[in-house]
Amino acid sequence: MNLYQLIYKSYATERLTPEGFADILVEARVNNEKKHITGSLLYRDGAFLQILEGDKKDLLAVFEKIERDARHTQVELLHFEPATQRLFQRWSMQMFNLSFGDTPAFPELKQIFTAVKNKEKIDGVPGIKKLLNFFKTKI
Repeated sequence: MNLYQLIYKSYATERLTPEGFADILVEARVNNEKKHITGSLLYRDGAFLQILEGDKKDLLAVFEKIERDARHTQVELLHFEPATQRLFQRWSMQMFNLSFGDTPAFPELKQIFTAVKNKEKIDGVPGIKKLLNFFKTKI
């Protein structure tokens, strides 16, 4: 396998309810398992940030599908690079809904989410690097 990591941000065309968020999780898990894609989806106040891992060709196909998905707007690719190992080998899709406060054990994840979304640094380190390191060390 040609392992890659892809990170994108987008905005929801409609506000998500907790139930709508759960529906996305079920759909993502089913679709990702078929292609051996793993990752994590973060949502906060109308914005998505997603990390996907898998074969280069499969990730590009999924990203193209997301770009055409009517639930997303302003889709932007932030990171697409080869990876030496999976960060999410146990999950076809892990999700954090930061709008509804389901991550009390990870308060810094909200700060990292904002830094990545706004292409900012935290303590001089790019938000993308902080995000990848967070999942490498905390999950």
